[in-house]
Amino acid sequence: MMPSVKHRLEEVVPKKEEQEQEVIESSQLCPRCPKYSDDSKYPKDNWVECDHCKQWYHDECVGTSPQELEQLAKFHCANCINLAGESVKKRISSRKKTKIDYVALNEGGSNTSVVKGLHPHISRLVNYNHDNGIDLTDGHSYFYQLCGKEVTLEFMRRSGFDKPIYIPKQSLEGIEMKMPSELTVSQVAEIIGETKPIEVMDVLTQDSLKGWSVKEWRDYFNNSDDRDRIHNVISLEVSESPLDDQITRPRVVEQLDIIDKAWPVDILDKRTSVSKYCLMGVKNSYTDFHLDFAGTQVYYNVIKGQKKFLLFPPTKSNLRNYVKWSLLDNQNTVFFPDYLRDHARTGRNKENNQGFTITLNEGDLMLIPSGWIHAVFTPEDTVVIGGNFLTIMNMETQLEVVHIEKLTKVPMKFSFPKFQQSMWFVAKYLMDNDEELSKKEISGCQHLARYLSSLLDLTNGCCFDINEKKRIKANIPKKYIGDPQIFVKNFNEFAKGLNDKSDKRDC
Repeated sequence: MMPSVKHRLEEVVPKKEEQEQEVIESSQLCPRCPKYSDDSKYPKDNWVECDHCKQWYHDECVGTSPQELEQLAKFHCANCINLAGESVKKRISSRKKTKIDYVALNEGGSNTSVVKGLHPHISRLVNYNHDNGIDLTDGHSYFYQLCGKEVTLEFMRRSGFDKPIYIPKQSLEGIEMKMPSELTVSQVAEIIGETKPIEVMDVLTQDSLKGWSVKEWRDYFNNSDDRDRIHNVISLEVSESPLDDQITRPRVVEQLDIIDKAWPVDILDKRTSVSKYCLMGVKNSYTDFHLDFAGTQVYYNVIKGQKKFLLFPPTKSNLRNYVKWSLLDNQNTVFFPDYLRDHARTGRNKENNQGFTITLNEGDLMLIPSGWIHAVFTPEDTVVIGGNFLTIMNMETQLEVVHIEKLTKVPMKFSFPKFQQSMWFVAKYLMDNDEELSKKEISGCQHLARYLSSLLDLTNGCCFDINEKKRIKANIPKKYIGDPQIFVKNFNEFAKGLNDKSDKRDC
């Protein structure tokens, strides 16, 4: 098993390089925050983008409330008022546009106008297979059901990790992971501390509830009779908590996670981990259809309770319709499978676009590939350990999801942390380490080469958004890669050279 990772700086970075790193970090921050502020004093739950300069700010930092922002058609920051004029209020209309709530999508809420009771899509999800006449007798046509010892790096490379992998509790032997044999919400509170602040989501209103402590969450979770609202917690990352010592990800996840391998040792403490989450959902929680950020792959182990998924593969048609569905004014009232059905192109691989449900019971493990669109229902109080990871073999889909996030205007807060910077590190790692790669991984390298080339093109005058150009430049780690022009040229040559190796391989 892999040891627990506790990161420390292994060398002192010279002052100039510290400043360069500050520039990289600053692109992820609100420019109105005090430079050396305590994050707890400046919440990052609500962001607003200036419609003129495209810079993101915390709403508190620009002196506006979420309610005031709801009344604006266009927001202009103080720097742009002279050029673009004052912020523009919405015209009064009987038709209301429902915004996508990314807090809910990433942290387990549901997009609905229902004030109290069950989400209206739950019954549709539960009955999906029956309603659509799907025969899951041959489960392998939709997902792999395997034993733990079968889920190897070789299998992943041979299959391309193209479908979800379901491993029942009784078949986990050989997966080489460590999970708590028992984990209650009370135990979580004891381990991470009762006074720790925790982000809690009100499922039906989509609101992030401020001021909750772990103790208050524990008391709410443990007293089902007192629940007048449905709340859940799916944003508790535990890599830096004592709970980390009880968790080792499946060995194949450790082997595939390219970000773990690629980040320089001396700045590991600058990296935001997304590898270990403790998810705690009460009965009847529902997460509407979404893509995991940056197309990350996911491992998902139910410690106690049950989860039911409805998943759709990342076909071109499904992803195209997902973008359109996400931008609907009434998106929260439209069941995504209904939208797919109504916009299906007949006679074009309809079966390949089909979704399916799968239920995870206590102890079961599932690995979800990149780009699978899914919704999740919680039939009973549930505790899950899971996490996200990026791979080389699914680089094409990952980059496509990043593009989709831009099209659907996903706020920076809900993007993969330091994604662009990570891609530069991945490219350097691949050139520095002569690892054996499958054909799909070689293809992933070539997609990465094109992505980095496009970023460089944007910094050389092809980008009309000045702030985007600044962010791209700030996230190029020159200390580690040197001249980016030379680096991109070398990586493109490296990626092209892999074709010769690819021709000699079967997978």
